[in-house]
Parts: sequence; structure tokens; C-alpha cells
Amino acid sequence: MAKYTFYIFQTNCAMLNKLLFAGTALLLAFSASGQSAHLQRVKNRPAIPLAQLRALPMPMPQTGFEPATFSSPAPVAVPPAPHTIFRDNLLVEEEAGGTQYDLQSNGTEESHLHVWPDGNVSAVWTMSPDDENTGFAGRGTGYNQRTKWLNGEVPSVKLEATFRTGFSNYGVTENGTEFVSNHRGLGGGKFIMHSLRRTAGQTAWTEADLPTSSPNGELWTKLAVDGNTIHLIALTTPVGPAPTFTGSIYKGLNGHVLYWRSSDAGATWDITANVIPGLDSTKFAELSADDYSIAARDGVVAVGIFNSVNDCMVFKSADGGTTWDQSYTIWDFPLEKYTTDKGYTLDDIGGADPDAPSPLSVFTTDGAGSLAIDYAGLVHAWVGEMYILDSTLTDGGINYYPGVNGLLHWSEAQPDQLVEIAYSDDWNGNGLLDFTPSSIVGYGCGLSSMAAGAVSENGEIYVAYSAAVENLYDNDQGLNYRHLYIVRSPDYGETWEWPPVDVNYASDIDPDSSISKLTEAVWPSCTKKFTDRFHVAYQRDYSPGSTGQLTGVQNGHDSRYVYLSTPTVGINELDNSLILSLTPNPATDFTQIAFSLDQKAESFVEVFNLSGALVAQKSLGDLSSGPQFTALNVSSFQNGLYFVKIRAGNYIGVAKMLVMH
Repeated sequence: MAKYTFYIFQTNCAMLNKLLFAGTALLLAFSASGQSAHLQRVKNRPAIPLAQLRALPMPMPQTGFEPATFSSPAPVAVPPAPHTIFRDNLLVEEEAGGTQYDLQSNGTEESHLHVWPDGNVSAVWTMSPDDENTGFAGRGTGYNQRTKWLNGEVPSVKLEATFRTGFSNYGVTENGTEFVSNHRGLGGGKFIMHSLRRTAGQTAWTEADLPTSSPNGELWTKLAVDGNTIHLIALTTPVGPAPTFTGSIYKGLNGHVLYWRSSDAGATWDITANVIPGLDSTKFAELSADDYSIAARDGVVAVGIFNSVNDCMVFKSADGGTTWDQSYTIWDFPLEKYTTDKGYTLDDIGGADPDAPSPLSVFTTDGAGSLAIDYAGLVHAWVGEMYILDSTLTDGGINYYPGVNGLLHWSEAQPDQLVEIAYSDDWNGNGLLDFTPSSIVGYGCGLSSMAAGAVSENGEIYVAYSAAVENLYDNDQGLNYRHLYIVRSPDYGETWEWPPVDVNYASDIDPDSSISKLTEAVWPSCTKKFTDRFHVAYQRDYSPGSTGQLTGVQNGHDSRYVYLSTPTVGINELDNSLILSLTPNPATDFTQIAFSLDQKAESFVEVFNLSGALVAQKSLGDLSSGPQFTALNVSSFQNGLYFVKIRAGNYIGVAKMLVMH
């Protein structure tokens, strides 16, 4: 069978030049002047000229319970977005439902998808059939399954029977229990976590408030499921402008991320409001809405903090959330325990950054992150980048530069390095990004951001992200559209293929149609475990900007929540022709490789490191058919991940090996 090729959609000369450039470009490594010098940031992307960058106020975090003060124009009739099999059979896109409330997150990826063992797919999203003139009165959890939406069945009301809720996250446990977490308002700027739960075989959902600890409750939940265990984090209600928030300082932190765990699929909670060591007032002074994430797999739990004015960090538990004994600083923000309007000098930030748009601008992560744990138990993180500026010390907010370009990848395998793996690209090939200063929509993040990433069993990484498109404007507002892109690494993030798939273009039956080009694609969410398909859901509408954030006037702001999957993710075909088993794995001195041959074949074993360099090889001679066993000496190997490859005639098998002395 031919090897599946995923990334070639255009064959014009400009695209060919991009492919040749991407294959030969030298990555430039540098440490930002005085800022986070112990971490390396690897750059490889086009940029907007510094003179054209402008600073915008950071959007206020939205709870979904803001007063109805916006007057909407009359809806404009638009044709429906296509949802069918798309050209080249490379992408399948389907509409799961719709919403008038068009903000799925204030920052990091939400958990919105589940793929059932029979291949059916369930999706949730924050939806409202009512517009902002009603305060989104009908807002809550939108829920649908693929068996229904393929028949045109879309929800018209939320799941919740009574309460109006916001920012739903969703997971399904091993025993088939479905669980949704979100928050609801108590009035007076106070909130409480809310849940919906449905065990296997039930049709009705049971609603309940989750156990609380802080005096004014928590909101903006995130969850991850591992077996029958639900891991959940949320933020204590912060002190903020009334009447939006009337919270309090909790254990010395304004907005404290706390951890909950249920070991019985959400029936009871054995850990509530736990403070993760280091994720506390010893390191942070304030955290905000949705600038944190959680992932779990095979007993490993990771929590990421992506706050823009604090260190970007990952905290890890190897025993299912009982203890937290590992932490990593992804990006070391130069100002310790910074709070809005505190102020700083050039000396405080270690001097001016030559790449910064102004002398006091500080490079940082943009708060919109994603986490995943690979099959070796190593953590991966993705987050956008931007510069912030807090020069006005009485405005109660931070300014940021939405035109800063670059999506960053961090891996526990290389914890001292951040690599820019994707970006808004220079499609016309003139060496610049042709955005006008007023054309970039202020979502509170960078030009390429809103990542959703997952790692396959064979080390493939797929990342969906949203990026503004050069020279693609809304005629009504003059704002650049954002498209959804998918970028892939075949080797645990060591290398990344370019160019990415532009989902908006690739999912259009008619390549000359303007519908997919002139639509906004934001807030992707993906399933974290996949073997043959990468499953993504995202929000699509017809005008740039989010009414929920008051960054753009929507033409009726009728949004669609869209499900997307790729076909079989092809490099597994050849690798899986031989199935390898390594015992023990992790290995210390020796590991035994077991496999089976259908016929006699001359055989070899090769070992490669994450950079693709061959570190060991030997001939196994002519092996007869049947079960085979060979020992591999790894006593001289450095600790880390390796790929073990067996070549037997025309058959190849690859397995990952972790060496830990």
C-alpha cells in the first residue's frame, strides 16, 4: 500500500519554494537579552515589522455572566458552511451544532471530544441559542453525537435543566460514564463549579455542584480522564472589578489553581481543592481565567500554567495525582510574582530585548496552551508567544501585541528548549507578513495560537492551531480571518513538517469557493489518545473576532461547532508490519526484543535517538519463521527515548524504548 502523504495541498511555485526553504532553513538559537537566559528559544518564522506592531489592552476574562450591554445588528443571511467529505478524501468535516455565544475559552484548550470504541464521536461546547441582547440567557452545554448530527439533528437547548453555565469540559471514563464540568453564577460576582454526569446505559443527566473550598467558589474548570479517574483543576474566584468578580485572595494568591480527583468516575471526590506544591503563593501572585491546562495518561498527570506575567510551568505527578514531585519552568518570566500595574524598569527585565517592539516590552507565553502526555509518560506542551507591556500603571490591565508570531513546543525530553514549530506564514513570499496594525483581531493571544495537540503510539504528534491569514480580510470590518491549521511531527517533536494543512481551504469542496476562505476558525480541541485518526473540534463563524470578548461586531454571530478528523495517519502502515515487544521497558542494562516472522528473512536491529541519529546496529543473520528473541545491550546508552527498528527482509517494525539507568 502506498505511504499516505498528508501535507501537500498546493503545487504552485510559491508553495514549492516554501517546501524547499523549510527543508533547508537553519534554525537560529538565541537567548532573549537578559530574559530567561537559561532557556533556549529556537526561531524560524516570518514576522511583522516592529514599526507596524501595536499594543492592545488584554481582554478581560469572560465568565459568560456579563451584563447584556451590546446591541446586535440584524442577522445577515449567509450560506451554510460545507460539511461533507472533502477533496482528495483527506479531511472529513461535519457540523455538530451551532451557538450564538462564540467564546469557547479565555485561553487554553478545552476538553470537548470523545471517540467511543465503536468509532462514534461525542462533542460538547459552550452554546447559546440566544444572542447577547438577552445576556445569552439559554447558555450552557451543547452536546451531540455523530450518529445524530449526520442525520441533521443538532441541539436547540443546553443540557442543563435549570442553571445557566459556562465553559464546559467533557470526558468519558473507562466504564462509559460521561462527565461534564463547568461553572454557574451564584450572583454578586460569586461562582461555583457545576457538573453533569451520566453512567453507561442512562439517558438522563444528573446535575450537581462540585465540592468547593474557597469562600467565593471556583470557576473555569479543566478536566482530564484516565481510566475511571477524573482529574480536575479550577481557579478560585479572583478579586476583580465589580460586579464581574467579588472573590478574595486565597492562600496568598489572587486566583488560585486548585486540584480535585475522583477515582470512581465522578461519583465521589477523594481529593478536593488540593494545592499542588509550587503552584502556590511561593511562585505566583495572580493567575487568571483559562491560563492553565491538565492532561492525564496511564497514571501520569500534568498541569500546565501559561499565565502571561508569570513563569510558564509544568507540574507532574507520577502516581495519579497523589503526590507532585516534578516541575519544569517552560519559560522564566523575568519579573518574579508580578501583578498587574506593579511596574518595572529595564534593569528589572535584564535590559532591552532587540526583538521587542518597544524597550519595556517583555517576551512571554500568551496564555493559550495545550498539554499532552506521550506513551512513554513524557509531557508535551504547546503555547503561543507574544510581547506584553505594562507601562500604564493605573489602568488595571496589561497591554499585549497580537501581531507577535510563533507557536512554541516544549517537551520533557528536551526541557531546556522552546522551539517555534508553526506560525502565520508569508503566503505571498515577499519576506514580510502583510498585516495592517488595525487588522489583527485581539483575542488576547498571539498571531498563531490556540493549540490543541496529541501524541500517537508511534511518536507522531499532530497539533491543530489557529492563525491569522495574510491578505484575507472581512470586507465589513477590515479584520484578518484566522484559519485552522494542522502541523505534524513524525518523531516526538524532534522535527516538524511544513507547510501545515490549512483546514479552511482543504475542507472546501470547491477550491475557488469563498465560504471556507472567508470564515473564522478558532478554539480547537482534540482527543489526546489516537492511533489511526486525529480528531479535532473547533468553532467556525463568518466574521473575525468574538462577541463574547467584545472584539468584533458579528453579523448575527451565528457560529457553528465543527467536528473534523483526518483519515488514517499513514506512517504507521510500514512501521506496524512487524509488532515488536521490548522487556523491560524502561531498560537499564539490557532489554529483550520479541517479534514474529511469517517467513525466513535476513534481519537487522537498529537503534536511533530522538534526533534520528543511528546509535547502534547489528545483524541478526538469517532468521527462520516463527517467534524471535534478541537481547539489546543499552548499558552505554544515555538516559532518554530511542526508536528500536527491526528490518527483516521487506518487513519493518519500530518500537520506542526508554533508557533509565
